Amino acid sequence: MSGLTIPTGGVNPGRGFQAQPVEVDQSGEVLAQLGDTMARVGVAVENDRLDREMQRHQVDLTKDVNDLVLEAEQIGDPDAAEAHWQTGVQALQSRYMQPGPEGRPRVSKRNQERFQLQFDDLTNAASVGLGRRFIGQRRAQREGNYIDLVDQTIRSAAAAPLSCVAR
Repeated sequence: MSGLTIPTGGVNPGRGFQAQPVEVDQSGEVLAQLGDTMARVGVAVENDRLDREMQRHQVDLTKDVNDLVLEAEQIGDPDAAEAHWQTGVQALQSRYMQPGPEGRPRVSKRNQERFQLQFDDLTNAASVGLGRRFIGQRRAQREGNYIDLVDQTIRSAAAAPLSCVAR
């Protein structure tokens, strides 16, 4: 049987082979850190813009709702005042949420949920106050109608001939 030759040399490659340290290129990591920093700054700038926009809308909306309340309170008929209020609330919501002349809504898409909550909060609070006022006006109308009925009944009885009164 022929023999298999097995090398018996050591594991030291000798002086000719010397491993040199390889520096890893760090430019990718530096670029990633720069991108992360720019993204954080961009998000912070956008959030600041959205917050300022929302604050402006809150001020404007509060004024608009208060003006609408004053208009509704000046209407003497509670049914007409309530109809004016409902129509005005819908018009306000459209003015802020529907696209305007420039083709985009007054409220940014990212602020629309916050705005809707603020809008509902303001209009619901005003609706409660106006509702109490309208109920009071309707009661006053009923009372006035009853007083008119009593007055007309008394006048009719006073004008009736005595022969029609009890015999």
